Amino acid sequence: MMRAHRALLVGAVGALLTALWACSETKSPAAAPAPSTAPAPSTPTCPAQKFAFTQEHACDNDGSVEFCLDATDTAARDAVRGLAPDAQFQPGSRGRARCNPSQTLTLIPLNERDCPSHHGAASNEAWSRLCALAALGQVKEIVATWYE
Repeated sequence: MMRAHRALLVGAVGALLTALWACSETKSPAAAPAPSTAPAPSTPTCPAQKFAFTQEHACDNDGSVEFCLDATDTAARDAVRGLAPDAQFQPGSRGRARCNPSQTLTLIPLNERDCPSHHGAASNEAWSRLCALAALGQVKEIVATWYE
């Protein structure tokens, strides 16, 4: 009789542990994972030399980054829009990028998803987008935006 109780108890404890383990593995569908700000793996496709900052300091700005594009290059503008639909083009502005009169200042806004920590690191997703922009041949340098 004692063996039967012991076997029953062991079986019940096993079932309980299995149920608890299964519950700990499920995630709430409402909880979205926080974007990763761990440095993205270094890839040969990201031209880091075109940045005046690193991923760890990509959000150390006033809400955007900027660069210059040739004012007459509509293909370059379309390529930027394809990667950053919220890009803002400001012909005639020099900005921190120091665009000349034949160039258009291009601002790329960074939102809370891009920058989970104000003035901190960019998420991997945001950094990948910035790397794709930097890889465009027409983009020579990307700098932080600071309004004065």
